[in-house]
Amino acid sequence: MQPEMKATLAQLVEQLIRNEQVAGSSPVSGSMASKFLGAIFFLFLLISCQPKPTGPNETATNEYAQLFSLQQTDSTYRLTCQGSQGKPSVLEWKRNTPFERIVCMSGSHLAFLDALDANNTVVGISGYRYISNPTILQAVEMGKVVDVGYDQSLNYEQILLLKPDLILAYRVSGQDNSALDRLEKLGLPVFVIPDFLEEHPLGKLEYLRLFGALVGKEHRADSIFQARSQAYNELKAQVAGQVSTPKKILINLPYKETWYIPGSHNNFSRLLQDAGAEILGAKPQATDSHPYSFEEVLLLAMQADLWLHPGTANTLASIRQMHRLYAQIPCLQAGKVYNNTRRQTTGGGNDFWEKGVTEPEKILEDLIRILHPGLLPEADFHYYISLQ
Repeated sequence: MQPEMKATLAQLVEQLIRNEQVAGSSPVSGSMASKFLGAIFFLFLLISCQPKPTGPNETATNEYAQLFSLQQTDSTYRLTCQGSQGKPSVLEWKRNTPFERIVCMSGSHLAFLDALDANNTVVGISGYRYISNPTILQAVEMGKVVDVGYDQSLNYEQILLLKPDLILAYRVSGQDNSALDRLEKLGLPVFVIPDFLEEHPLGKLEYLRLFGALVGKEHRADSIFQARSQAYNELKAQVAGQVSTPKKILINLPYKETWYIPGSHNNFSRLLQDAGAEILGAKPQATDSHPYSFEEVLLLAMQADLWLHPGTANTLASIRQMHRLYAQIPCLQAGKVYNNTRRQTTGGGNDFWEKGVTEPEKILEDLIRILHPGLLPEADFHYYISLQ
């Protein structure tokens, strides 16, 4: 019970005792006991109707996300994100003043805001031709949202003119992040969000709660997260109950003669595991991709049940033309090759990496239909195509 409630109860009981004594009754009379119990009942009802207070330095507990924490008091938020370069990003603001002029440097950040029906908070984006969100694209064409450039070609003057109250960005370890450093030196409010580094698909999805706090839509964010994570876990349980042997997956295409295979703790590896599959060559306990030679992966490919994400290829013939040895891969010969390019943009963007971040249950549904035909009712893929 809160201290102020305790004090109120004590005062009421004391008043009842004084009233009974004035009337000449014993403090333990039936009338007194009745009033006393009534007072307690009333106050407990009052307490139960009070919203749970948010104490100072109370931190919300994440269910899956590991790289952000949201600390709150009755009047403020304090958001901390762990970055890829060891330096955390910290942001503090008043709870009743959500951000209204946001520049997004990542398509996934746009997707979170879109899911919360908060596209109207966006005033700037980075890389117009890579964006899939139709509302944002239309806003750019109408001049309501500005493309501020991409990577090292940012238009700093334009960003300053937008007067953003928040710039949402990301840092990639080992790459040139000097553009973000310059934005910070200009005094602009840059905040780095590491959603792409989360290991669990639902860990990425949980960033909805972070974005909900930023734009004042906490309840909507929590509702969407709970519904989608429940749908995801129900699909996962269905697979676990009916699939005993995981399918073996060949993934990606080589880049400059090197074939990169994500580790077993990578976000997409986890999706495949939950769908009843495993990536050939995935390093145990690793999140980063491991480099293999062309010959090493070609040997692994002979064991593959399916091939996923073969670059930008949209036909089997186009893969055969890339290298004569690809024609020897059994799953290619069987036509069991799928790509996540169903919602690819003409400019080279892909909604799989944008809106797909906020819809892991739909990606899992696609993968289950690909890997285990008949386990789910027939339906069109959300993000995948079958190469013909």
